[in-house]
Amino acid sequence: MYCTLADLQHQVRQEVLERVASDENGQLQLDVIEYGISQAASEIDSYCCRYKLPLKNVPAVLQKYCVDMALFHIFSRQGFNFSEESEDYVIYIRYKMAIEYLTKVAKGVVELPGVNSGGSDSSTGGTSNLRIASNKRLFSREQMKGY
Repeated sequence: MYCTLADLQHQVRQEVLERVASDENGQLQLDVIEYGISQAASEIDSYCCRYKLPLKNVPAVLQKYCVDMALFHIFSRQGFNFSEESEDYVIYIRYKMAIEYLTKVAKGVVELPGVNSGGSDSSTGGTSNLRIASNKRLFSREQMKGY
């Protein structure tokens, strides 16, 4: 898990979280919050697949982006107010920034701090021993001329 409910509560005010993730009695719906966190974690894993998952040590940057992404998924349940003054807009922008960062991680432009992407700790790091062999070509354009 990349973040927790407590991490979300540090990011947004309690009344904002209650507005987007509470039932008709005003109680926080923990299942909604857990769903948002799991969606964010799944997304992060899809971008970080060149690392051995699950990560043993979660970098602080991933925790921050997981919070941003989880909030986006929770907020998206009610629809967004895209005016630049709204808190919703900030959540959307932070989500976009998280995706931009994770895209760089996936492309290898950015390395996750404190996470080894090479050697035996990685699922794809280092050089591969994969070799492809095939039979000699049977037909060519020259051989097929006139057919």
